[in-house]
Amino acid sequence: MYGAKSLFSFKNTVLESCDSDVDYLFNLIDKEGQGYVDIRDLYNFMTEHLGTTTYQRAERVLRRLDLDSDGKIDFAEFEFGLVGRAP
Repeated sequence: MYGAKSLFSFKNTVLESCDSDVDYLFNLIDKEGQGYVDIRDLYNFMTEHLGTTTYQRAERVLRRLDLDSDGKIDFAEFEFGLVGRAP
């Protein structure tokens, strides 16, 4: 349940801060332009925008958004997780 709460907080915060522009948001989190978001990117973003967070919370969000379980969130997974558009 805590993982769902973390994802809910993450979704609300990021969508509000970026006016629902999923492309912009993805690129904001993927600062190095790798084409995916990894745990480090996610943790850094959550710390900066959600205030105090833990590495475990970032891992929970990653697990929920990482549909193919490769340890990275690509844009299709990210978009599906935030707005429900199928990858």
